[in-house]
Amino acid sequence: MEIIIELITRNNKVKSFQKLSGDSIKIGRSYENDFILQDEHISPHHAEIVQAENGSLVLIDKCSVNGIRDNKNKDVGAQVNLKSGDVVTIGKHLIRIVLPHHPIAKTKKLNPLEDIASHANQWYLALFAALVFFSSMLVKSYFSAIDDIIWTKLFATALLVTIGLMLFPLLIALSARVFKKDVKFFTAVVFSFTMFVAWQITAGLGQLLLFNWGDSGLVNLGADLVEFVMMVLFFCGCFYLASNMSLKRISIVSCSLVVSIAALFYFSSQDDGAVQPYPMSYAVVLPSGMLLNSAISTEQSVDQFDALFDSALTEAKQRNKEADEHE
Repeated sequence: MEIIIELITRNNKVKSFQKLSGDSIKIGRSYENDFILQDEHISPHHAEIVQAENGSLVLIDKCSVNGIRDNKNKDVGAQVNLKSGDVVTIGKHLIRIVLPHHPIAKTKKLNPLEDIASHANQWYLALFAALVFFSSMLVKSYFSAIDDIIWTKLFATALLVTIGLMLFPLLIALSARVFKKDVKFFTAVVFSFTMFVAWQITAGLGQLLLFNWGDSGLVNLGADLVEFVMMVLFFCGCFYLASNMSLKRISIVSCSLVVSIAALFYFSSQDDGAVQPYPMSYAVVLPSGMLLNSAISTEQSVDQFDALFDSALTEAKQRNKEADEHE
């Protein structure tokens, strides 16, 4: 008799396996057994697998303390017939018994993303990515400061943000550990901070476009689309590094999650329709040297603001009237 005993997870991932042969295969905690399981809930001589006269496998409970359970968590009793691929629980371990001729899954093509993830799993690449993000935060804080520059404050703020965002790769690594995925912590650091830097770059370009052509609906639509794509890519990368899901499922889950978040933000921003004017700016006010669009004269600007305020006043009166009627 020749069999393979696999230790598997709840998700049917193989943790380890051992090929055994003999007239009978003994399983237990004692070192005298053929298959040894170090678990205090397993008896020294817990179970035995023998081959019946008709060639079928029989799993025998050797009067163990906690018994043997099937894949439906029911006790199998004193003995049970096995087929190749059957799963039983002994102690806290899930065990699958297969015969040498048991069919196996098709061979998968090597995933280029996995190759990239493996090469990126280096401590110096992770440190470099974190330093690049730290430097970008420092530069951003420097140019956005309106008071006197206090370097210690700028360094401390950038460092705190960098340390705080380290929670993302830590969560990715922890999730990978839970889902029995190969943990690539340094890859998670490289990916996370690369995405954060890319987010800052796209946000900066978006602010430049909004500063010059903020009144264009196409620019605003483009900014929303870029933000949507960046969030989808970020979630796809997180799920890829943290789980065993297929790329198709990762894409579906990521898109659904981003759409759900966008919907929540949309509904949370709804009001009762009453107008409550307050200053609002859709773009950061940049230096005049970054103005790529043609400038307008002071008279044109005053006329535009007058027309805007007249239109806003008319709209406000109408909306406030409608809001009062609904009360």
